[in-house]
Amino acid sequence: MIEIKNACYCYQASEKNSLSEVNLNVAPGEVVCLTGASGSGKTTLTRLVNGLIPHYYEGKLSGKIEVCGLTPSNHELWELAPKVGSVFQNPKTQFFCLDTTGELAFACENQGITPDKIRTRLKDVANALELTDLIDRSCLSLSGGEKQRVACGSATMLDPDVLVLDEPSSNLDFASIGLLRKIVAKWKAEGRTVLISEHRLNWLEGIADRIIVMRSGSVEREIDSKQFYASTAAEARALGLRAPTFAAIAAEQCCARCEKNEFVEIRDMDYHYPQSSRGINVSRIAFRRGGVTAIIGSNGAGKSTFARCICGLVSGCRGTIDVGEGPSPFSSRPKNSYLVMQDVSHQLFRESVFDEVLDSTRRADEHLTRTILASLDLTELAQRHPLSLSGGQMQRVALATALASGRDLLVLDEPTSGLDLAHMEQVAASVTAAAAEGRAVVVVTHDPEFIRACCTDFARMEDGSFVDQGALDDAGWSKVLSFFENTLQRNEGDWRHDGHC
Repeated sequence: MIEIKNACYCYQASEKNSLSEVNLNVAPGEVVCLTGASGSGKTTLTRLVNGLIPHYYEGKLSGKIEVCGLTPSNHELWELAPKVGSVFQNPKTQFFCLDTTGELAFACENQGITPDKIRTRLKDVANALELTDLIDRSCLSLSGGEKQRVACGSATMLDPDVLVLDEPSSNLDFASIGLLRKIVAKWKAEGRTVLISEHRLNWLEGIADRIIVMRSGSVEREIDSKQFYASTAAEARALGLRAPTFAAIAAEQCCARCEKNEFVEIRDMDYHYPQSSRGINVSRIAFRRGGVTAIIGSNGAGKSTFARCICGLVSGCRGTIDVGEGPSPFSSRPKNSYLVMQDVSHQLFRESVFDEVLDSTRRADEHLTRTILASLDLTELAQRHPLSLSGGQMQRVALATALASGRDLLVLDEPTSGLDLAHMEQVAASVTAAAAEGRAVVVVTHDPEFIRACCTDFARMEDGSFVDQGALDDAGWSKVLSFFENTLQRNEGDWRHDGHC
């Protein structure tokens, strides 16, 4: 179904090969996961399969690439589309329509399929992938998980034999990951071939047939899925990979502790969504200085809205904030807090990474800028335009601007989306260092590995309010694990996690 032999590729603007002598065969009906460090060539390899290389990304290509009996370089993208469906890391970058129904129908319309057949296919795909609740919706109103589901539906509309997914879980919460798992499992049951580039591997347990580890543009090793998913988190880390299963994460204890009893305190927060009775209502929440608090909760609980509220990015929010000098009205929030958004492209403005971070320092401190860039493995990217970077790299740049700001309260909304193990651990170390300077760090996250690596406390939100909070001692870690496990089981009933501690 997919045959790649001695493939080499160099992007037009690069002096270094992104792929070197890659050999890979994927059989019909097989699910293969590509993993490895950022920059190892995973995304480039997926672009060979779906034809974006060489038709969209120009460069120097050699070797044999055959997909469904076609050579992508010899066929136009419209000829490949009925054979290969694609789902990008950020699905909004592949949307062409403003409404979901139009988006689902778009590929079929481009192929000249009759309206009656399109309506039949749309109904069949919506039923098969459980998308009926998303029909006739504005694409702009969808959550990240909903956008990903629509993208999966759009990729299926032409009934392709091969589906290519590029880090599909990077921006999803556990509930959405459970739904994504069901979609991929259905594709496998239908006999489709699925190629997935991914850092978070635990959701593919029982679905992936092989794990392909890439390094420096080459296939470093191939691991049978049964062998990989039987390994521990420590064994996966030795390979540079994230934990293989939720049970492997649960088997480890939290790393961080903080006994400091100084806090940044929020009181009497009240905010209502426009034209809605729902909103955020918090009588009191305190975030430990010197500590890192993980905010967890179900999809739609209000976590991201709360983060924007305490950083002054939402109008009409009332309350007080106390950073240790007595309560101040919420109008003082911008000078006390800093938010790293979930979609960091919304907050990167300068022409270079260096200038982006330099602008966040209080006195144009070039030494501090270079130090922060080095701590996040960004030195070599200092002169690159921020928006030319990968999603994971942009995430680290935005975090660097937060660290440079010197604010008392740092708020990070899903800071590990798109990050491999090494860079996730770098971000964890930088967050820990920021907290050690006496700042309170708050992290909205669905990443239990990241929580284990650096968080000292947790707070759980539901329906706009905090329902639980505490230190991440053994009891607190158990509560966090139970929340994630229950979320998984609600959204994917057959996903079992034996060994939960």
